[in-house]
Amino acid sequence: MRLYTFEEIESLPVPPWVIPGWFRERTLTMLSAPGGVGKSNFAQALAISAAAGRPFLNPEAPVRPMRVVYLGVDAASWDYAHAARRIAQGLGVTSDDLDPERDEFAGGIWYRFDPLLLADGQFEEIMNSTSFPSGALADLVVVDCLRAVHDHDENSSELMAPVMRFFRKWAEKNCAILLLHHSKKPGEYTSKVGWDSARGSGAIHNSVDSHIVLDPAKLRKERPGIKVITAHWAKGRGGDDTSGVRYKMRWNREKMVFTVVKRGRPLAKKVNPSEE
Repeated sequence: MRLYTFEEIESLPVPPWVIPGWFRERTLTMLSAPGGVGKSNFAQALAISAAAGRPFLNPEAPVRPMRVVYLGVDAASWDYAHAARRIAQGLGVTSDDLDPERDEFAGGIWYRFDPLLLADGQFEEIMNSTSFPSGALADLVVVDCLRAVHDHDENSSELMAPVMRFFRKWAEKNCAILLLHHSKKPGEYTSKVGWDSARGSGAIHNSVDSHIVLDPAKLRKERPGIKVITAHWAKGRGGDDTSGVRYKMRWNREKMVFTVVKRGRPLAKKVNPSEE
């Protein structure tokens, strides 16, 4: 065990951004939302943007192409592929822009759709097979979703803590890991910013560096092919802030487009009357 002096910690660098304003290298982030909101589409848009070196919901953010691994194990492969094609079309990128094996290209994306359990050692195999010759790992790994890669009771802190430590170990090897997770049902949590909204044990939320919650906005009039969603931080270490980012997701048969509507004000925690 090493002890640090104050002089030594003064020189410890803050990890650089993976997605500016969203999360950094060597961090473990959770993205949670109720079913049907569009968290897989959001995660794929983020991942494809990163792989191609395109800004995500912030045209002024500095970007660089990144090596991305997307583990899509929560839906059928054709469903992920159909969404990926429309997202790429909306971003104006092609398969060449996303080829991780293209010469002298620092970015690109790999997909895996086969069933995956952490206990089988397949995650390590994937990470090692997508690493640079130098041993550096992929910049970003998206796990869609957490429930699909383990067979433990998510309500048990004792069982879920080792699962989260497993991901923490890999995140600390200079890659960012984004875990998609389902929210609890309405009425089962009390926090407006969603710090207690993730399904299962508190060990899940407590183990991540950042927790981004997606909530559908209430529209005066529903319109086919359009959703307005607010992304806000229930927890953020080294993130942007606790303000909400409201974005519009538009889609048709050919493409899917994500645009920022407005940046919201900081969201205050809602306290139970029994806690006051």
